[in-house]
Amino acid sequence: RPPRSTQSRSSAASDVYKRQVQSQLVTKYLRKALQKKRVNLQNKLKNLRKQTSKKEEEERFQKLLMRVWKLIIIPVSYTHLRAHETPEHLVCRLLLEKKK
Repeated sequence: RPPRSTQSRSSAASDVYKRQVQSQLVTKYLRKALQKKRVNLQNKLKNLRKQTSKKEEEERFQKLLMRVWKLIIIPVSYTHLRAHETPEHLVCRLLLEKKK
């Protein structure tokens, strides 16, 4: 019988096997965690791209809208504007004229 301070061959082999299994489990866990992190980062990047494209789309729409308004706006006379003046507009106009 071997002394207690040293391990038998089967026990040493068992320890090596346990370490290998633990190492594989840790590697598997780390791989999953890294994969999850990569997916999260990819999703964030996609969302940023979508936001950027939405902003660009909105800017293009605004530019197009301005072009359309420039085509639609027809100059009218001051008399025409005064004819459609509301009481609120009248008060504002009179206050502005008073400041001058």
